[in-house]
Amino acid sequence: MKIKKIISLFFLMIALFLLTGHQASASTIRGVVADEDGNRLPSALVELINMDTGRTYGITTNVNGVFEIRVEAGVYSMNISYLGYVDILQTIDATTDTDLGTLTMKVSTIGLQEVMVVSSYARDRQTPVAISNISAEAITERLGTQEFPQILQSTPSVYATRDGGGFGDGRINMRGFDSNNIGVLINGVPVNDMENGRVYWSNWAGLSDVTQTMQVQRGLGASRLAISSVGGTINIITQSTEVNRGGTILYAVGHDGYRQESVSFSTGLLDNGWAVTALGGRRTGEGFVDGLDFEGWSYFLNVSKIVNRNHTLSLTAFGAPQWHNQRWPRQLIQTYRDHPLGIRYNPSMGIMNGERYSASYNEYHKPQISLNHYWSVSPVTTISTAAYVSISSGGGRRIIGPQSGWLQHDRNTGLPTELTKLTPDGWLDFDAVMQENAQSHRGSLAVIGRAVNEHDWYGLLSTTQTEYENYTFTGGVDLRYYRGYHYQEVTNLLGGSHYEDFNNVNRDFFRLREGDKIGYHDLGEVAWAGIFGQAEYTTDQYSAFLSATFSNTNYRRTDYFLYYDDDSPTRLAYQEEADGYKDQAEAALAQGDEEAYQEFMNQYNSIMGRRAMTDQRSDWIDFWAWSLKGGANYNISEYHNVFGNIGYFTRAPFFRWAFVGFTNVENIGVRHESVFSTEVGYGLRTPLIAANLILYRTEWLDRALVRNLGQGVIANMAGLNALHQGIEIDFTIRPNRKLEIRGMFSYGDWNWQDDLIAEIYDDQQVFIDSIEVYAGGLKVGNSAQTTAAIGVSYEVLENLRIGFDANHFDRLFANFNVEDRGDLAFRGINSWQMPSYQLVDLNMRYRFRMAGLNATIIVNVNNLFNTEAIRDATDGRSFNYDSALVYYGWGRSWTTSLRIRF
Repeated sequence: MKIKKIISLFFLMIALFLLTGHQASASTIRGVVADEDGNRLPSALVELINMDTGRTYGITTNVNGVFEIRVEAGVYSMNISYLGYVDILQTIDATTDTDLGTLTMKVSTIGLQEVMVVSSYARDRQTPVAISNISAEAITERLGTQEFPQILQSTPSVYATRDGGGFGDGRINMRGFDSNNIGVLINGVPVNDMENGRVYWSNWAGLSDVTQTMQVQRGLGASRLAISSVGGTINIITQSTEVNRGGTILYAVGHDGYRQESVSFSTGLLDNGWAVTALGGRRTGEGFVDGLDFEGWSYFLNVSKIVNRNHTLSLTAFGAPQWHNQRWPRQLIQTYRDHPLGIRYNPSMGIMNGERYSASYNEYHKPQISLNHYWSVSPVTTISTAAYVSISSGGGRRIIGPQSGWLQHDRNTGLPTELTKLTPDGWLDFDAVMQENAQSHRGSLAVIGRAVNEHDWYGLLSTTQTEYENYTFTGGVDLRYYRGYHYQEVTNLLGGSHYEDFNNVNRDFFRLREGDKIGYHDLGEVAWAGIFGQAEYTTDQYSAFLSATFSNTNYRRTDYFLYYDDDSPTRLAYQEEADGYKDQAEAALAQGDEEAYQEFMNQYNSIMGRRAMTDQRSDWIDFWAWSLKGGANYNISEYHNVFGNIGYFTRAPFFRWAFVGFTNVENIGVRHESVFSTEVGYGLRTPLIAANLILYRTEWLDRALVRNLGQGVIANMAGLNALHQGIEIDFTIRPNRKLEIRGMFSYGDWNWQDDLIAEIYDDQQVFIDSIEVYAGGLKVGNSAQTTAAIGVSYEVLENLRIGFDANHFDRLFANFNVEDRGDLAFRGINSWQMPSYQLVDLNMRYRFRMAGLNATIIVNVNNLFNTEAIRDATDGRSFNYDSALVYYGWGRSWTTSLRIRF
C-alpha cells in the first residue's frame, strides 16, 4: 500500500510540473551538435537561460545529435556541454523560430571518448539501465572531508558510511549488497579484489582529486565485462590529458587539524602531438574520532601522444600511498555514553613509553599503471586496448600472541576482558605488557605484528566496436593474472627477548625476532580469462541491447607454513621410499612378473599420493561462468521514455570458499552463485524537471557461504537465497538559472528467502553430518532499506552559490552472519533495527578573480546539526539495543578550500 501511494504521489507531482512546463511558447530553437570531424554527439546537454526572466530550459540531444525545444520568446544565453569537450557559450535571439544549424564542439581531453566506450558509459534516454551521474564539480563542491563513497549517499538505494571512521575506511552498499557485490571500474578496468571481491577505499583515497566523472549504474548495469554487478556498478573515469595548457593550486583547512594541498599542471596539446597532465597532493589530519591521525599522498600522471589521425597512445599512472590509525572493535552503546569522550571514544588507543599509540593501524600503496592504445580502424570501427599493472604493498597492525588479550577488547562485547591491561585512564597499557614480556622465560607473550596483504596484478582489456547503420557491435577480451601475498611478521617484541611460533613445519627453530614471519604465510593466485560481446540497436525513438559474457576463473594456493618444502626431510623420505618401490617394480617387470610389478606400483602410487598431500602448491581449481542480459528503451516523446532490462549470470565462488579453511584441500562441495534480475523504469524530461521512477527485483541464488567449524571441518551453505526488490524515485528541478532542487526516495524490501540444511565435511571431504540454518524471512542487514534526500542549491549573489543536502535513513537492521543462525529458538527474529536518523550538509561556493586568475572558495559543513547517529552496527545475542555493537558516525565537521586556476 505504501508503494502505491508513493507512485501515485510521484505521478501527481509529474502532472503538476507538466502543466507548468507546457505554458504557451512563442518560438522553437533547434540545432545539431557535432565534433570537429562531423560526428554527431548524442546526449549533449543544452541549457538555455532567458536573459530577461531568468527562466532555465534544458534538453539533451538525441541519438543523432539533434535537439529541438520550445521556449518563451526572448533573448537567451545558451550553454552546450558534453564530457570531454569545450563548452559552447553563445547568445541566441529567439524572438522567432531559430535554426542554429550545426554547432561544433572542440575536444578538451585526449582519449576520453575512447575510455567511455571501454567503460560502458551509459547514455540518458538511450541505455536502458538506472543511472546517476556525479560530476567533478559536484565532488569538488560537496565531498569535503567525507569518504569518497559518501558522495553517493543522496543516490537512490545507496548507503555509505565511514565504518570505523579511519581515513579511507569507508564502505558502501547498493540495493542492499556490499562492495563484494558491486562492480567498481576505474577507466573501464575492474578493481574489486581478485580473491574476495572487496573494494578497499583506502587504496584509492586520492581518487576524488582526479575524478572527471562518476556514474552509478544500479542493478545489472551496462558494463560488458563479467563483473560482480549484483547490486550495481560504480564507473569512475579519471582525468586524462587536457588539450589546453593550464593547471590548478588547491589549499584546504578543516576540523581536527585537517590540511590538504595539491597542484596540477597540463602542457596542453603540443605541436608534435604530445601532451602531459600531472597532479600531486597531500592530506593530513587527526580525524573526528580520538586518535585517528592520518597522512595520505596522491599522484596522477597522464602522457598522451597523438601518433596520427588513427592512432593515439596514452600512459596513465596514479596512486595514493597513505597511513592511518583505525578504530576497533565496535562498542556497546552504553560504553560510549559512559566514556568521557562519548562518540569520539577509540578502544584501540593506548600508551607506550609515555606516548599515545594505536593498536590498529594501516598503511598501503596500490599504484595502477595502464598503457592505452586507441586505433580508429575506419570511420565506423575502433579498437581500444589497455594493458595495466598494479603492484601493491602494505598491511595492518595486529596484536598477536597467546596473551594478545592483554591489548585487545573482546570482539563479541566490545568490552575489556579480565586480561586486558589498562592505564588508570582506561587506555591500553603497552608499558605494562612490556614489563610482563621482559619477565617471561617464554619470551614475549604478546607482540605487535603486521598482517601483510600485498599483490601483483596484471591485465589486458581490449574492446572492438563497429557500427553498421543503426547497429553497434562490441566485443573483446578480458585477461587478468593476480598473485596475492599473505603473511604476518613481528614488528615489535614489546620488551621480550623473542617470540615463540610453532606454525611453520619447515622451521627447526621457534624463537623468532623482529622481522620474522609468524602465524601463516601463503600465496593466492587467480588467473582469469573472459570474452564479451554486445549488439545494440539505436534510433531516435528506440534502443535495445543484448550482451553476453563467458569467463573462466582459476585458483591456486601455495602455503609455505602448513606444507613441507621440496627439500625437507619429510618429502625426501617419501620420495626415497617411493623410488625404492619403483625400482623393484621395474625389476619385476624385467623378470616378467606382472603381479609383483602391479603390487610394487600400487605401493609407489600410494606413497606418492601421501607425498602430494604435503605439496606446498595446490592444483589449479577452475570455475566457468557466464552471463546474458538485455534491455530496451522507448522514447514515447521528447518528454517521456520507458525502459526495462533483464539478465541472468553465474559467478565463481570467491577464492576462500574454493579451499577447506586455510589449507590447500579443494572444497568439492562449493557451488557457483547465480543472480536473476529484472528492472523497469520511466523517465520524464521537460525544460523544468528531470525525473525517474524505477522498479527492480534481484534474486540472489545459491549464495556461496562456507562455515569453518575448526579442525578442518566445514559446512557448505548450499541453497541460501535472498530477494532484493524495491522502488526508486529521483528528480532534479531547475525553475531558473539560479535555483536547482534535487531529490530522491527509495524503498527496499530485502529478505533472506529460505531456511536451509548445510552439509558438514571433514578435511578429507567425507560427509559427517548436516546442520540447519534458519534464515527464511530475515531482513538483510547492514544497509538502510528506506532512504530519502532533498538538496537545494541557489545563487544568492552573482557567483555566490549556497546549497544544502538533507538525507534520511530508515529501516536499517544491524549486520549479522546469516550462517550463524542455527538456533531454532531464534528462528524468525530479525537483527536489531537501528534508530532512523537524518543528516544535513551545507556547502557554499564563491567564484572570483584574483591577480587575473580564476579562483574559487568552497566551504563545506557536514552534519550541520551535530546529530549523534548510529550508522554501523553488529547484532548481539539479544537482538536489541543493549547487546548491539556499534559505530557512531562523525559529528559536525567542516572544511574551507581555495582553488586557483592558471
